[in-house]
Amino acid sequence: MHCWKRWAATMMVALCLSCVARAADHEAARPVLALDAAAGKLYRLDGGSFDLLRQTDFGYPVNDAIAVAPDGGAAFLSSPQGWVVKLDLHGGQTRAARVAQETAALALSHDGRYLMAANRAPGTLVALDAGTLAPLRVQEAKDKQGKASAVADVRTLPGRSSFIAVMRDIPELWELSYDERAEPIFEGLVHDYKMGEGIALKGPFPPRRTLLDPPLAHFHFDPSSAHVVGAGPGGLLQVIHLDIRRKIRELRLDGAARPDQGVRVDWQGGPALLLPHQDGALLSVLDLRAWRVLRQLPGGAAIRRLVSHDRAAHVWAVGEDGRVRILDKRSLMFLPAISSALANASAPLAWAQDGKFAILRERGGEALLVCDAATLEIVKRVPLH
Repeated sequence: MHCWKRWAATMMVALCLSCVARAADHEAARPVLALDAAAGKLYRLDGGSFDLLRQTDFGYPVNDAIAVAPDGGAAFLSSPQGWVVKLDLHGGQTRAARVAQETAALALSHDGRYLMAANRAPGTLVALDAGTLAPLRVQEAKDKQGKASAVADVRTLPGRSSFIAVMRDIPELWELSYDERAEPIFEGLVHDYKMGEGIALKGPFPPRRTLLDPPLAHFHFDPSSAHVVGAGPGGLLQVIHLDIRRKIRELRLDGAARPDQGVRVDWQGGPALLLPHQDGALLSVLDLRAWRVLRQLPGGAAIRRLVSHDRAAHVWAVGEDGRVRILDKRSLMFLPAISSALANASAPLAWAQDGKFAILRERGGEALLVCDAATLEIVKRVPLH
């Protein structure tokens, strides 16, 4: 009996190790997509060797977010000129649909079925079938009085099966659910919708409005998916509770805080958001539970955005001139010196093998650099065509 138990325990350990090894092999085999948005180029690298598999040149700048289908078969992006592009990652073919004159952002539902394009001109939210790029709904961005607005941003909130959008010119946040089981949306005062009071909004993706003051231009989600941290003009941060559809906290910070360009860190035992101030040389550490600023760090120079990975040990800070500096995540201190190769490279365009490696672009654009995210050593240079 004891021998059988030892054998069973040994087999269980071997099975677990085998599963871990297969998961690691699968992660390494997954191709890496590195997007150079300003140049309008997408690079596809082998996930294990980091050899260049394919280079796609769109011929025009694209917005700097790329979404990949859950099955890894397609990638989606948008251009400021109003195009939504689908790239077949197996065959390399591209398909495009024009949704507006000017598009600010594109989001993909977490189940890979729907796309939502946020447009500045005309101010619309356009829902698309992710398989065919066929339009499912075109919704004008207007308040209840009919005032039109450009849409500033849209993002997917997987925990709520929703798209979250904010408007540039009207003080509203919209939640647009793609969950068929979601309760109907009623506008106005309704005592009991089950008794027929009020009329539910029709059509797919009905907007659930949250009234704000002032409008938000940028936002970030908290880990619980229940709150949005947004920023508008004048450095005012607003914390919005999505369930009660109301602002629950305001924080006035110096300079133009950009929560959408921040990164999450663990600080003092809890989740925090490290966010840059774009018109000042500051970084703020925002507690994502108590909603207070824990610390402000001197940036030394204006910082445009921060880049990191949940499992990476460092944060890349990108200045207005495009040059980078690097912070240690645990101490939130800038490294006193970095190698000349890192100093002459971009911030990460992509991450590989679950954050173990960062893919950088060499300044001048002649090669991609593969950086060990723990040691910050360049382990491979990938020449570009």
